[in-house]
Amino acid sequence: MQSVGILVKIIKTILDREVGKFNTDFYSYKLPQFSPYDADTQEQLLSSLAFDIATHNPKHTSLQAKIVAVANCKIVDCPDIITLEISDKDEMSRNYIVELTHKIDHHPFINPEVNGDKGFRNPVYFEYYLAKYFSGHTEIRMDTVFSKYKNPSYFFAMFFLSFIKDRNITQYEDSLYYLSSLYRSSTVDKEKLIRINYLDGSKIWEISFEDKLKIQSFYYDDDILQIFIPSERIFPYFEITGKDKDVIICGKENDQYDAFFSLVDGKIECNILEMVGTNINFDLLFVESNEIIFNDNIARLTGVDSLFVENEECKIQMSESLKNRYFSEIEIWNYSNYISDKTIIQKVKRIILYFRKHGRADFACYGVKYNSRVLNKGKDQIAKRISDAFHDVGLIKNLEGLKILNPVKLEDIGISYVKQNEINITADGLEKVRKML
Repeated sequence: MQSVGILVKIIKTILDREVGKFNTDFYSYKLPQFSPYDADTQEQLLSSLAFDIATHNPKHTSLQAKIVAVANCKIVDCPDIITLEISDKDEMSRNYIVELTHKIDHHPFINPEVNGDKGFRNPVYFEYYLAKYFSGHTEIRMDTVFSKYKNPSYFFAMFFLSFIKDRNITQYEDSLYYLSSLYRSSTVDKEKLIRINYLDGSKIWEISFEDKLKIQSFYYDDDILQIFIPSERIFPYFEITGKDKDVIICGKENDQYDAFFSLVDGKIECNILEMVGTNINFDLLFVESNEIIFNDNIARLTGVDSLFVENEECKIQMSESLKNRYFSEIEIWNYSNYISDKTIIQKVKRIILYFRKHGRADFACYGVKYNSRVLNKGKDQIAKRISDAFHDVGLIKNLEGLKILNPVKLEDIGISYVKQNEINITADGLEKVRKML
């Protein structure tokens, strides 16, 4: 985005201005070619400090280690070093470490004391250097920081992707979840869809957004798409399309695949879908695949009645314990003429619970989203039949791009809200819906 380019230019200008402020008198006599405080040196130190601050490390061990490493490397790499005695080299290094420590403490991006500790003057500078640190450390999971740094902004995502080659996140294990979450936080409509599509021509996964901000896509180039979700987090409003590719969704915390996570309002089209974690919650998930594997670590599934499998020949692999408890709740579509009571109830819940008040008297939702997510772009034939019937009796009407629900007619049918995300359907209501069909 253009704003990132402007911010980077401002940062570079300030860094270049600081280069000439480093007193080189002590070094120039014996090391005339020595460049002690170039822009790259400043950025290495500021990045390490940003990581220390984000991980609540008051001793700043990353910064201190980086200062020593930079000092030793720059002294050794200086062409004039071969003319110095060992004692002179040691003195140069010691003095340089002291000078670097002092300079970074008084850098224009830094407040020397914030609650007794160093901090960045501007959160944009902080996230710029935190993103820069991550871009150079593929071995560090983002969860290491974001489990402690609670209020990141989408600027981190924009900076991070600008630093990595070809906007390719493959090496950064859990970055897909965090980057998509941060971008979504930048939009007014938090239900904007994230699309993850396998591009056959390029042999790469493209991650893009349904968004007026025109966020530039980023990429993942492994045949098997792996999405790592931190413990107790939600991965919402997504669409994954890779017909002959495999997808693995893992709940992961502290390098252990034992996290609880939720999949909300999503669609997955793939060859094999594997889910790994201890507890998994579903809040509307459509899956079209040849096989679904529930990893043996899974101890509990919730919301299984909102997991819809669109391929009646799909093989579902799960432990006997899970199968005994949950298999009967999974809705496997076969599109037969007869629609079971269970299926009608599930579809009605799916349709009605998608409506929200949105600050107005009527329950409403956007027509485009309704058609895309509730009716699965017309592929959910049963939901479409029920939806058409509700329109015919005036329970749902179209108004200026919106779908409006009539709560009075809903009650007349025998369907009522228990709370905003739960409805009750009476036996009489179920029979009335069946007659509509």
